[in-house]
Amino acid sequence: MDSTTCNARLQTALALTRRVSDQRLFPLLLETILTTIFTVALVYFVCQRWSHKSRSSRLTLFFAVLMYALAVVLWALDVRILNEYMYPTMAWELSPTKDRAQEEVLLNVLNDAQTAQNVITQAIYVMTDVITLWRVYVVFQKPRWLLALLVFTGLVETGFSISVVYLASVTTPASSAHQQDVYRASYLTVGVSTTICQVFSSAMIGYKAWSHWREIKEFINASASRRLVPMLLLIVEIGAVYSALWIWFNLIWAYNSSWNETAFYWSDFYMVTLAAMYPTLVIMLVAAHGSIVERSFQLPSRASAMEIAVPVIATVVDREAVMMPSLHPFSEIRDDKKPDATLSAGEKAPDNETVLEMSFSSIEGDIARSVSMV
Repeated sequence: MDSTTCNARLQTALALTRRVSDQRLFPLLLETILTTIFTVALVYFVCQRWSHKSRSSRLTLFFAVLMYALAVVLWALDVRILNEYMYPTMAWELSPTKDRAQEEVLLNVLNDAQTAQNVITQAIYVMTDVITLWRVYVVFQKPRWLLALLVFTGLVETGFSISVVYLASVTTPASSAHQQDVYRASYLTVGVSTTICQVFSSAMIGYKAWSHWREIKEFINASASRRLVPMLLLIVEIGAVYSALWIWFNLIWAYNSSWNETAFYWSDFYMVTLAAMYPTLVIMLVAAHGSIVERSFQLPSRASAMEIAVPVIATVVDREAVMMPSLHPFSEIRDDKKPDATLSAGEKAPDNETVLEMSFSSIEGDIARSVSMV
């Protein structure tokens, strides 16, 4: 073997190594880090929820473990594909005699692994959107139009996902430009559908949080507001960040021909894992900090509260009777003039602000049960 042939093969092997490193190895490291974070989060989540015997808690655990299992299988397939590129494919490239039968075997292994990845990826995307819409459906007291939208979105995305899996299995670099454009358009349609779903869900929950805050802001003091405002914005902020990532992902897929290819190949590795993590992380964060949004649909509207609660008008002489009607379902309106049989001698009845503060503190402990519905 002359030096020219040897140098050509070494250059081919070097080019393959660089391509595999840029498109597979380094993105896999990021995916491994995200999967490790997902593992730690899931272990914590299971330990927190395992003692709950309710059906909703068990169902939440089931979906969390299912999404984690899909993410781990996806990670294992990425490891398998990297192994095929680094060892058998590299050996075939350096071989002096190109065995076409061995090449067919390598291509079949890579195609099978890629098809399995496509199926799992689309399943994760559809499940994430359905779970997100279900959360909005529960927060808004389960209206029929949201249920219809949830079912419609699930069916449409499932249909598009099946088409993506099929087109990916029959589209190769040697396929016509038209077929490659059809595959790209189908995949981009799924991404845009998921982006619209996430933006819609974040906007709906943000509207619910805003309307809830308008109703309660004048009945809580500064200390309560400092505690409740972060809870109020938690889901909205998480959803906004996740939606922004999906917009970025779609832009990469739409303009990858003119953008850096590194961003294009990296996006698949972190986006799928984040999609699998998203529902579980939302439930964990809301359960840890308390979500006022889940309680908001139990809050009567301002109009209904005014119909059933009439403020006591105080005179100039009697200032202690001034009370505002509370809109909170667990708060109470008391008349301090009337003796309370449960109070001991000399004990002062709590004022309306104290009762409201106690009610907010008590229901924060019930957040795990309300979040488990979602």
